Amino acid sequence: MAPAATRVELWLYAKPFDADPTLRQNMDRQSDGSFSATVAIGPAIFYGYRAWGPNLGPLAGLDNLTGWPDRAQSGLGTASCPDYTSAGHAAVAILAALLHRDATGEGQVIDLSQFESTVALLGPLLALFDDTGVEHERCGNGVTFGCPRGAFPTVGDDQWIAIACSTDDQWAALCEVAHGEPFAADRTLAHESARRAAGDALTSDIASWTSRWLAFELAELLQGSGVPAGEVHDQAGVLTDPQLRARRTIRPVPSTRFGRDLITAFPPRMSGAPTDLQSTGPMLGEDNDDILGNLLGLDEDERRQLADDGVVDSPVHPEVRLRRPYVDWVRHIIPDPDWAGVDV
Repeated sequence: MAPAATRVELWLYAKPFDADPTLRQNMDRQSDGSFSATVAIGPAIFYGYRAWGPNLGPLAGLDNLTGWPDRAQSGLGTASCPDYTSAGHAAVAILAALLHRDATGEGQVIDLSQFESTVALLGPLLALFDDTGVEHERCGNGVTFGCPRGAFPTVGDDQWIAIACSTDDQWAALCEVAHGEPFAADRTLAHESARRAAGDALTSDIASWTSRWLAFELAELLQGSGVPAGEVHDQAGVLTDPQLRARRTIRPVPSTRFGRDLITAFPPRMSGAPTDLQSTGPMLGEDNDDILGNLLGLDEDERRQLADDGVVDSPVHPEVRLRRPYVDWVRHIIPDPDWAGVDV
């Protein structure tokens, strides 16, 4: 008979297919949690590996693209691009595997390399080097298309606006908003190649103009004229952004430990299905009784034995309630009716 931890894991794998009376018998005969053992339980079951991808940004070459050409690479910092790109590839692979299961009745083992998923981001640059021998160099905020594109200073301490003119028409629209500025009247800058040739001088002229504006005011004017632009938010700016407030992207929800706690809501909104998160994540072990008892049918003695054996963790002091230090003031920045009932 398999160890207790492996049996619980296999029971959870097989739960969606437990109408098959042979599954529980098969589970009790397996001695490990391998893919072959899992398939022996039921061939339509999906099997997953745990993965850890440390330092995939530098390994895949992403960090070498960050920063300014005359300095060492700045790195991606806390933005873990490999996590997000691998998740996208994994989602597509899972959908494909589900289609395969529906068509054949067979499950899949998905072998997904986070390294390969990250390298896939560099396809055009790798093709360029393979074809021409030219290696893409770091270019700060610049890109190889569109001009001007970057962050420009505005009124206030460390306040900025991001502007991205990808076409000559967008440049013309920017010049309409900047009517009266010398660069806006310079017809020789009508084409992107000329603006690129102007280089730092043009960037300096635009920065001199934007520095006399409040970021949100100029962003609204440019957006209204068809120029991609936006205020560069700090944390307070994110919390007070009108769109995020209107969609309640950052809002309080019930929390076992805190009463109410802030979450970042699920971004997509779907017309035919609820996407709202109704609570924060559970405490460690909070759902043991629901999963092990209601879902798997284990009685109280069996559940207690699993906890005593260290197979599952039990909640630590579940009666203790904590309080976030920001509760005193954040409700004034994020007014929301769901703060009701939280002590000030």
